[in-house]
Amino acid sequence: MFEEAEKFAITFDLDLELVYKVKLDFVLEQLASASVGGYGEGVWSELVEEAKTNLMKITDEQYVVEYCLKAPWPTFETAEKMLNHAATRYSSLQIQEALARLATFCSLHGLDNFNGIAWIEFLNSMDNLGDILAHLREGDLKGAQLIWLRYEGHIAAEFDERNLKAVLDVIPEDLPSQDLCPWFRTVFVPFVRRVLPSGQKILERWLEQRARNLELTEKDDDYGAEEVESLKSLVSNLRQLLDLHRKYSCRLSLSVFEKVCFLFSRGEPISSVVVRCFTEALPENRLSRLLHKHMFEEAEKFAITFDLDLELVYKVKLDFVLEQLTSASVGGYGEGVWSELVEEAKTNLMKITDEQYVVEYCLKAPWPTFETAEKMLNHVATRYSSLQIQEALARLATFCSLHGLDNFNGIAWIEFLNSMDNLGDILAHLREGDLKGAQLIWLRYEGHIAAEFDERNLKAVLDVIPEDLPSEDLCPWFRTVFVPFVRRVLPSGQKVLERWLEQRARNLELTEKV
Repeated sequence: MFEEAEKFAITFDLDLELVYKVKLDFVLEQLASASVGGYGEGVWSELVEEAKTNLMKITDEQYVVEYCLKAPWPTFETAEKMLNHAATRYSSLQIQEALARLATFCSLHGLDNFNGIAWIEFLNSMDNLGDILAHLREGDLKGAQLIWLRYEGHIAAEFDERNLKAVLDVIPEDLPSQDLCPWFRTVFVPFVRRVLPSGQKILERWLEQRARNLELTEKDDDYGAEEVESLKSLVSNLRQLLDLHRKYSCRLSLSVFEKVCFLFSRGEPISSVVVRCFTEALPENRLSRLLHKHMFEEAEKFAITFDLDLELVYKVKLDFVLEQLTSASVGGYGEGVWSELVEEAKTNLMKITDEQYVVEYCLKAPWPTFETAEKMLNHVATRYSSLQIQEALARLATFCSLHGLDNFNGIAWIEFLNSMDNLGDILAHLREGDLKGAQLIWLRYEGHIAAEFDERNLKAVLDVIPEDLPSEDLCPWFRTVFVPFVRRVLPSGQKVLERWLEQRARNLELTEKV
């Protein structure tokens, strides 16, 4: 009887916040039921609105923060909005870390598979290495890679030989080498060399044994055989080109040579070789003209008729779609048009077997919405084991946390994806007084920042922190993240930090004395 309780508390001047808190606790129980499917969308949307309304009446910061952290919100959008609601009211490092983990959870499970109970369990499980082992044990290398990329800095802090052996032991025997090798080559092996040099012998022995096993389990690898045949063909063509040049002073490009049919003499000496190109008679040139005019249907039919490269048609068409997507991202078209463009891109990408092209296309396309960008990247991730795509998904989640779903912009997303200067991005956010944005990027990429952090970088961070940034906002981050980071990564920089803190304290005595 919350309405009566509220009126009674007002009448007798009792603690109104107690009424709101009890009501919120009741709503929390209903939200738990909603998250496991106990209510329909209409009911839980009312519960969320009820929770938000009552949280606005609470002045107890710790209660509001903890409530938003333990509530099993029914959808990703709701969880993000409620966490951002708390973040706008209070400068809480807990909320920033929760937003970062929410983005990770979303990348692991997808927007459509969001579950409030599972989200809370993931949020409260801070055993990142344990989560990675669980994903590896199930053969989910993509999930393991994603968590590793997000929390590499945290993992490095306590990584030892026992952890190394644990990771190696859970990697399934039947995990294909073409999936495992890119991650090992670009991430895991360099990590072990940098963080745990003593573990390199363990890693070498494991790799040696793995290689022996792969000789047995992957000996019939058709892909490898095709690669060898392709290489042999290339070497043979290059050798014949060299013979033509040496014997007959005939210079041809490899592409022309592969299209030329040679008629050899029956023993008569050859004094010269003449190569004539009948450009108008070549079907390739007709195809090129059709593509140049964007006559893609005619080009496709023509390519089929003359047994030409169909993928070339699809690639040129995709490049044309890419130009239109760029216009869509800056507001040149309506939703109906860009949704057709996205479908056109997806349809044609399905026809392409060139892995590198598909991966690069999805990494440079300015998809108009967050949902589209995530779906297209996940589409590629299901086709290929690409570390680039996994890293892009991680950065997409970061970008979303920084700007929100509603403010997504394709052009800005591509610029953020291609900007791998994480420290530079942090400095830009600090310079604008956006401590929350700087904290978020720092939490995501602390491991990468640590690899090249020096006194010049330390001074750069300290120099851009605005003088008018309130100490109650800055101190929690300094105390729990930045100062421990400097002590661990750059001990020689502690004097620089101490001098800066001393000067900052003097300034604060003047600016915040009231």
